[in-house]
Amino acid sequence: MTNAHGEHPIHLAAGSFGDKEDIRHVEILLEAGVNIKKSRTHDGCTAAHYAAKSGSPETLRLLLDAECPVTKAKMNEDMRWYTVNVGDTLLELTAKSGCPLKGALVLDRIMAAR
Repeated sequence: MTNAHGEHPIHLAAGSFGDKEDIRHVEILLEAGVNIKKSRTHDGCTAAHYAAKSGSPETLRLLLDAECPVTKAKMNEDMRWYTVNVGDTLLELTAKSGCPLKGALVLDRIMAAR
């Protein structure tokens, strides 16, 4: 189930940042078995991109811990994923959010992966 932009419920929950219940919505969707690896918008964004841009640091951490993909990707006609190099990366979205906690989290994950 998606909206006109291809956003799944996990995207909308991840991009919310208002009160402590926002992260609970993401937890409920993850517990229900939402496929965060295949839930992508028409632009190839994952829930992690939405959390980096406008969600809470806690939501971003939860999604990264759940191994939500951090690269934008789309599926081609052969049903294979390919990387999309258009628009902001996860790190760029985090920087634009102005949240040092999210920035530190993403940078720590980048360094740990090296």
